[in-house]
Amino acid sequence: RYIWYLADEPDYRSVSPVYLGHLYRLIKELDPHHPVMIASTSPGTWRDAADMVSYHPYISPAFLPDGTRRLG
Repeated sequence: RYIWYLADEPDYRSVSPVYLGHLYRLIKELDPHHPVMIASTSPGTWRDAADMVSYHPYISPAFLPDGTRRLG
Protein backbone atom coordinates (compact mmCIF):
# COMPACT_ATOMS: atom_id res chain seq x y z
CA ARG A 1 0.00 0.00 0.00
CA TYR A 2 1.35 3.42 -0.96
CA ILE A 3 -1.31 5.75 0.39
CA TRP A 4 -4.58 5.71 2.35
CA TYR A 5 -7.40 7.41 0.46
CA LEU A 6 -9.70 8.44 3.30
CA ALA A 7 -12.51 10.30 1.53
CA ASP A 8 -13.64 11.63 -1.81
CA GLU A 9 -15.35 15.02 -1.64
CA PRO A 10 -16.52 14.73 1.98
CA ASP A 11 -17.73 18.35 1.82
CA TYR A 12 -20.44 17.30 -0.65
CA ARG A 13 -21.49 14.37 1.52
CA SER A 14 -21.91 16.32 4.78
CA VAL A 15 -19.11 14.38 6.47
CA SER A 16 -17.80 16.01 9.63
CA PRO A 17 -14.15 17.18 9.65
CA VAL A 18 -14.03 16.07 13.30
CA TYR A 19 -15.11 12.53 12.35
CA LEU A 20 -12.52 12.30 9.58
CA GLY A 21 -9.94 13.69 12.00
CA HIS A 22 -10.63 10.76 14.34
CA LEU A 23 -10.31 8.29 11.47
CA TYR A 24 -7.09 9.96 10.34
CA ARG A 25 -5.51 9.63 13.78
CA LEU A 26 -6.56 5.96 13.98
CA ILE A 27 -5.03 5.21 10.56
CA LYS A 28 -1.80 7.02 11.50
CA GLU A 29 -1.63 5.06 14.76
CA LEU A 30 -2.01 1.75 12.90
CA ASP A 31 0.18 2.70 9.93
CA PRO A 32 2.41 5.73 10.52
CA HIS A 33 4.51 5.03 7.41
CA HIS A 34 1.96 5.84 4.69
CA PRO A 35 0.27 9.18 4.00
CA VAL A 36 -3.46 9.75 4.21
CA MET A 37 -5.20 11.69 1.45
CA ILE A 38 -8.59 13.36 0.95
CA ALA A 39 -9.89 14.77 -2.34
CA SER A 40 -11.88 17.96 -1.96
CA THR A 41 -12.71 21.32 -3.46
CA SER A 42 -12.19 23.01 -0.07
CA PRO A 43 -8.79 21.77 1.15
CA GLY A 44 -8.53 24.06 4.18
CA THR A 45 -11.43 22.29 5.87
CA TRP A 46 -9.59 18.96 5.99
CA ARG A 47 -6.05 19.98 7.01
CA ASP A 48 -6.39 18.21 10.38
CA ALA A 49 -7.80 15.03 8.80
CA ALA A 50 -5.15 14.20 6.18
CA ASP A 51 -1.50 14.47 5.29
CA MET A 52 -2.44 15.84 1.88
CA VAL A 53 -5.56 17.09 0.18
CA SER A 54 -5.98 16.67 -3.54
CA TYR A 55 -7.67 19.84 -4.74
CA HIS A 56 -9.80 19.48 -7.86
CA PRO A 57 -12.04 22.41 -8.77
CA TYR A 58 -14.83 21.84 -11.20
CA ILE A 59 -14.54 23.88 -14.35
CA SER A 60 -18.24 23.56 -15.24
CA PRO A 61 -18.08 23.03 -19.00
CA ALA A 62 -21.17 24.38 -20.79
CA PHE A 63 -22.50 24.97 -24.29
CA LEU A 64 -23.77 28.45 -25.00
CA PRO A 65 -26.91 29.00 -27.13
CA ASP A 66 -24.76 29.91 -30.16
CA GLY A 67 -22.98 26.49 -29.94
CA THR A 68 -19.70 27.67 -28.47
CA ARG A 69 -18.26 26.06 -25.36
CA ARG A 70 -17.29 27.81 -22.15
CA LEU A 71 -15.62 26.80 -18.90
CA GLY A 72 -17.06 28.32 -15.74
